[in-house]
Amino acid sequence: MALGTRLRATGYEVLTAPDPAFAILLACVHLPDLIISDIFLPVMQGLSFVRRLRSLGLPEVPVIFITASQQNGLWESAMQLHAAGYLKNLTTPHDCWPPSPVFSNRGLTPTRLGRCGLEFMKTILVADDDRKITFALAKRLASAGYDVLTAPNGLEALQLALEERPDLLLMDVWMPPGYGLSVAERLHQLGIATPVIFLSGSHDPDIPRVVREIGAAGYLEKPYDPQCLLAAVADALATPH
Repeated sequence: MALGTRLRATGYEVLTAPDPAFAILLACVHLPDLIISDIFLPVMQGLSFVRRLRSLGLPEVPVIFITASQQNGLWESAMQLHAAGYLKNLTTPHDCWPPSPVFSNRGLTPTRLGRCGLEFMKTILVADDDRKITFALAKRLASAGYDVLTAPNGLEALQLALEERPDLLLMDVWMPPGYGLSVAERLHQLGIATPVIFLSGSHDPDIPRVVREIGAAGYLEKPYDPQCLLAAVADALATPH
């Protein structure tokens, strides 16, 4: 089971980031209560990511590092950054430090009260290869009370959709590798009826027809109107599928 799914099932509100740069943006906007980071990440290592985050002068957020690596010295490096925890293997409880939940140090407990009442919060997966657009969409949807997952391409969007089972997909049509249309078709083949709203900056007159034919819940052209976006999302979530 994915880490995000486990935490949500326990009652926590979860934000996810595909890389350190996007994680920094999310942390600056949302100021989370806890960060869980892999030590080995693309572009920037998890240790460097945390150093960079703390150099920005944000309120210090506790960090738990996770890794499957047996490399020596990682635990010591994590402790030098005053990590709140270190997990060598998520499937082996004895490899965790500290043995008790980190939340006890800050008086935090699982809650289903969230921004809009987590037990009723809908999850939206946003997938676009343009990071700026992804961030803008995620920020707007989160501000509207939705739980947001993000993916930088179609392949990761498909994987997240299968693991997390979001209530709605908001995807770019042209998003290699794994185009948004291909993701929707594959989910349909697997019998997963998650509604999809497509976005596109292309003015190809055939795109609206194609997305209708595959049963999309909506289609918006970029640049999109924010109010139209939120209305389309609300309509898609309210329509039985």
